[in-house]
Amino acid sequence: IKPKQSKENRAPLIITGLFRSGTTITSRIIQDMSFSAGPEDHLLKAIGSRKELNPNGFMENHFCMELSMYLFYKTNSWGDAPPEKLGVESSELGEEDDNRMVWFSLTKIHDDRISNMNKLKVQLSGSASDPKSYFNSLFSDRSFVKNPHIAVLFPYFKKLFPNSKVFVVFRNPFDAVNSAKKVSPLVNYELYNSYYEEMCSEFRSGNKNILFFSYDNLIQNPENSLNNLTAILTQKLRNPGIQKPSYLQKKEITGLSKLNEAPESTLALYKYMIENCINK
Repeated sequence: IKPKQSKENRAPLIITGLFRSGTTITSRIIQDMSFSAGPEDHLLKAIGSRKELNPNGFMENHFCMELSMYLFYKTNSWGDAPPEKLGVESSELGEEDDNRMVWFSLTKIHDDRISNMNKLKVQLSGSASDPKSYFNSLFSDRSFVKNPHIAVLFPYFKKLFPNSKVFVVFRNPFDAVNSAKKVSPLVNYELYNSYYEEMCSEFRSGNKNILFFSYDNLIQNPENSLNNLTAILTQKLRNPGIQKPSYLQKKEITGLSKLNEAPESTLALYKYMIENCINK
């Protein structure tokens, strides 16, 4: 069953970047600015085997995550072993993929962060061949999609959301790699590069929708980061009434003193994003 067609073309904000690099806390801040993450019962919760990674929830839409993982499956890749750009660019999903994605989701993924009942709701609401209808029908004009995989599947999602602002969240390579190892032991600096090379390339080519957002700067100077983020989302220069949320705790950032441990290519990417981030 396909979702009801809509004439509108939603352009939700996209929040992406290497997992464990601050995408969830960035999503919470944007949600506090009156943006929606879509239907509440379609979100991945802080339940199951991974609940300790994000005790307050993952802010990830199940349909969007399943779509990205199905693209990994189609390109013989995964989140910690990303596909080549050409493979993503040539990926097209047709009606024959509708049932295949449902089969893949139910028999291969076994995501325990969402109930089986809500999984069924999601499966009945979206389709692989026409994902736009899912977002057009169920998302508002002030919404966002948080999905780390989009960073390595961007050629596909760029076509799906051509007008969306893309918040590329990053942190220093040392801390990013060590934190991401909690999700996969395969994480290394090469994977860090994979998650940010395409984003930097898009920015260099003049894609004004790419917005780098530094997690480290957010933690070190939250007021500046929140004001700059608010300015972009509300089109106002400053919002003097903005308050730092209680969950945004200042903490020591150890990796900034260990940047020399990263390969030159990784350090170059990091420095480029720092130079061009919206929260300098």
